[in-house]
Amino acid sequence: MDYKKIVKNQEVRFKILNLLKFLPDKTMLQLQYKIKTGRKLNLKNPHRYTEKLQWYKLYYRDPLMTRCSDKYDVRSYVKEQGLEKYLTKLYGVYENIGEINFDILPNSFAIKHTNGSGANYFVKDKTSENIDNVKNIIKGWMTARKADYGREWCYYWEREF
Repeated sequence: MDYKKIVKNQEVRFKILNLLKFLPDKTMLQLQYKIKTGRKLNLKNPHRYTEKLQWYKLYYRDPLMTRCSDKYDVRSYVKEQGLEKYLTKLYGVYENIGEINFDILPNSFAIKHTNGSGANYFVKDKTSENIDNVKNIIKGWMTARKADYGREWCYYWEREF
């Protein structure tokens, strides 16, 4: 089932998730899984990759996950492991949109936000891009997703590193 076709407005979907915050993680994940896949979630003996991901959300609590789930924080961990050569070039890290100088960025680049999945924008040709449009997309990321909507503990636990 494509729940995004039923409730098209992302803000409304987030409001619904906020109303369901009282549900325990296990119940919420079972409900979300059924809505998204049409199948019952098997947590006792997960076979599908998607079931195993849900099992991990509930039962795998390695504190390293909080560090490795963040697009920016994971970079220092990769460096510590001696794997810096595999990291993509980082042009900047910004606290707010006003700090981004689009003039000094290369003609082709990606912008990513660390607050959740899907907050990525790929600029293939800066000269044909509407920068005000890009800024509006980034502004939407700033208020959009809360980590606990997907009951992904590693995004909202305090980092221990």
